[in-house]
Amino acid sequence: MSKNLSDTKQKSLQSPKRLKLAAILPVLGLAGLGVSAQVALTCVPGDGQDVPLASLGSVSVPAPDPTMYAKYVKSQTAAIVLGKALFWDMQVGSDGIQACASCHFTAGIDIRSYNTSNPGTNQLTQDLKNPDPSTFFKVTAGPNDVLSIYDFPFHELSDPNNRLSTVVFDSNDIVGSQGVFKAEFRGITRGSNVDLGTVVADPIFNVGGINVRQVTPRNTPSVINAIFNYRSFWDGRAQNEFNGVSPFGKLDPSARVYQSTGTSSVAAVQIAIPNSSLASVAVGPPLNEVELSYNHRIFPLVGRKLLDLKPLAKQVIATDDSVLGAQVATGGKGLTQTYRALIQQAFQDAWWNSSATVTNGTPTAPLPAGATPTSGQYTQMEQNFSLFFGLAINAYLSTLVSDQTPYDRALPTFDVNGKAILQNPAALSTQAQQGFALFVDRDRAACLQCHGGPALSHATVPIVTTQFTDRMIEGDGLEGIYDTGFFNTGVRPTYEDIGHGGTTPSGIPLSNTRQAQQGAFFDPTQCGSLIVPADRAVVDGAFKAPALRNIELTAPYFHNGGTATLAGVVDFYNRGGDFFDQNIKNVDGDIKTGGLRLTATEKSSLVAFLKSLTDERVRFHRAPFDHPQLIIPDGQSGNATTVYNNPNFSGTALDYFVTINPVGRNGYTTPAPTFLNIQQ
Repeated sequence: MSKNLSDTKQKSLQSPKRLKLAAILPVLGLAGLGVSAQVALTCVPGDGQDVPLASLGSVSVPAPDPTMYAKYVKSQTAAIVLGKALFWDMQVGSDGIQACASCHFTAGIDIRSYNTSNPGTNQLTQDLKNPDPSTFFKVTAGPNDVLSIYDFPFHELSDPNNRLSTVVFDSNDIVGSQGVFKAEFRGITRGSNVDLGTVVADPIFNVGGINVRQVTPRNTPSVINAIFNYRSFWDGRAQNEFNGVSPFGKLDPSARVYQSTGTSSVAAVQIAIPNSSLASVAVGPPLNEVELSYNHRIFPLVGRKLLDLKPLAKQVIATDDSVLGAQVATGGKGLTQTYRALIQQAFQDAWWNSSATVTNGTPTAPLPAGATPTSGQYTQMEQNFSLFFGLAINAYLSTLVSDQTPYDRALPTFDVNGKAILQNPAALSTQAQQGFALFVDRDRAACLQCHGGPALSHATVPIVTTQFTDRMIEGDGLEGIYDTGFFNTGVRPTYEDIGHGGTTPSGIPLSNTRQAQQGAFFDPTQCGSLIVPADRAVVDGAFKAPALRNIELTAPYFHNGGTATLAGVVDFYNRGGDFFDQNIKNVDGDIKTGGLRLTATEKSSLVAFLKSLTDERVRFHRAPFDHPQLIIPDGQSGNATTVYNNPNFSGTALDYFVTINPVGRNGYTTPAPTFLNIQQ
């Protein structure tokens, strides 16, 4: 069955007297450094332009040092082609259906409503020990049910302007994205785009004992403008520096890639490519056992499956696709070259041209002609496939910058007195101008305190690199230290999902603040005020401040997806959050105890301003936001009480598919649907 979707905190940024180091020093481990050497660092008054307020088109897109980058990438143009193909290709998923783009297909996000509820699986509570999903799904009836606008908000109050008013409804449910069926990876068949897998009974995502697709435990953030993130994912686990293997950058010291040392030999090397957080992001989902992968798949086997396949072989590509159009195969499906050929064009030979093998991580001699690899034995190109995958997708996503909004045309800046102004206010409606005035006013809406800079997020490269951590007064009136750009705003109780307060799989804190407390991170931007174990880290329940461009198109909102409208978002901040008191030791001090006390007119003005952040190219999927055809599961055939078994993968439900039409550089003739206006 199918239907066609395409048819239907830092100190005030207004202050000209921020402190910073005269030069940004490297981030260092504390081992071997004396305290006196750190305290001796000298700070000088800043010039007030650390975080310019400007059009996004006026600033450079973050990128690695060109000399370093050239050691890996031979052709950026070819890397972008490869990255766009990999991002949209359904063959990447274990099931031959799930692509990276399956969760990011319009405005960089996911607008599906069927089977997108997660019962809060990041929460460590008794409800997850109960195998009956019907006892802990609250917003919907359970897996494979449908969300509607009437299910929002997930925390409903009798008075939306007063967080202390009667709670009408509350749920820790999450609006996530559908991934793969729960299954164990058993290998690949050369020439097939579907992995071998054995279904594993899913105690949560099943209907009548038949597995439905799993749903992610956080709402899907947009990939548009994400290239500006210093770290990525809601919890910041995707590090700024890419290690070629995993999302964790320098926090994963075991990561190795393999460089040619001769025609028949390779060496295992550690790498760290800065300003590549989207490469760090990219290598997460292909092995994630909810998003794209059957349990225990590894990247070399993803490479072995894909290398000799035709990219996008199952999908139609517009002949005027802004990146892929020149390489569309006869018949309109897929590209003319294999992934192997695209990698050879995009990447330096030293990362793929050796005949040596890698066996269980150890460089070994080339295989004899015609020999079959043994278990754990891979070619250099297969072993380095994560390196190619990450850097290519990072290259493609670096082109997805939406800098042609009314707000950008209004030319925001700071005047000589540090006041935020619009140099061309006529680009905005009168109401949106009034909203802008509220947005930048610290004593009113104070939005700029978390959403400053050209990208409208403090979690971005231009801001974080001037101040990695900061000190602020929390909700309880006491000082705490936090990582710049990550805030606990009281969306949900901290214990439900500690976010940036979490750790890597090996137990290393995600936050620089906690790393510094343990002596593993030194922040020169603390201006001699060394972070010590006795300092209070306020990172639990903190999440990355999202950039705001195109926010009109990216509902539902927050990391839990629990609010469906911009008016609801403004109401949330107007009342001072939902769980200020429960989170008081970690909650951002700019979430005001008594709320913002905005009038109805002021709230409407803020919404009007937020809508001025929409780039029409994104709304219509015009270049660079055009894309191939994509066929996505939109829940499973049936409903929340009955589904139909898939005879080709017994134990899983039949999918209900939606087709996203291919579109070329000129975009659709009508606006793409959003979460709010799609009709189920």
